[in-house]
Amino acid sequence: MTDKAPLQIIARLTGLAYLAIFALAIAANFAVIMPITGAGTPEQVLAQLQAQEDAFRMAVAALFLVLMADLIVSWGLYAIFAGRMRELTLFTVLFRLAYTIGHIPVLLNLVAALRLSSPEGMAVLDEAGRAAWIREYLLAHAHGFMLTLLFFGVHLVALGVLIWQTRAVPRVIAVLLVWAGAGYLVDGFLWLVAPALRSAIPGGGVFIVILPALVGEGAFTVWLLLMGVRQEMRTALQKS
Repeated sequence: MTDKAPLQIIARLTGLAYLAIFALAIAANFAVIMPITGAGTPEQVLAQLQAQEDAFRMAVAALFLVLMADLIVSWGLYAIFAGRMRELTLFTVLFRLAYTIGHIPVLLNLVAALRLSSPEGMAVLDEAGRAAWIREYLLAHAHGFMLTLLFFGVHLVALGVLIWQTRAVPRVIAVLLVWAGAGYLVDGFLWLVAPALRSAIPGGGVFIVILPALVGEGAFTVWLLLMGVRQEMRTALQKS
């Protein structure tokens, strides 16, 4: 890394991509896809999807944009950290790429649900069959997303360790990222091996996943946007 590759610009581009991920993913999942998935019976899910078809299409498009932004974040993290700790940086980025690439077929479940809800789907199945399959595709997306987040959890833990070692940003953010990554891992593995225990935890989804992710990843995003990386980190990278 040299002075001709301005680290601060890369850091802020990474922060912007992270901000886009937050905005698009929250809007698509919480405002559109999750309410439709949880609308009730298969017939109610189909009716809700047809009533909000335009919003659903925009949500699917937004989630594909999220994956593109994830690739930008992967590039940015490698550009920032590889000059100091190449092996750990590569490990960190590979797990984010595994999450991103693994999420592509998961999103195709939403595309399949959209196709079945359209007039094209009427020629394939009757109303009851379409409704049942659409609900299954939406649930497959929800469950597949949760499993890809296991890779993302490892990525966040590794990123926290990487930040702790390099001091590129304050170490408190490293701790918050490890906390967030651990939350994804605990939630995903509980869903796989102990679903009853996961359901029994009061507010589990909020306290295990959502709160740590918002705090940890949010703090990292804000720091990248406002501060970039520390001067001593830039100096060390420029000498490497």
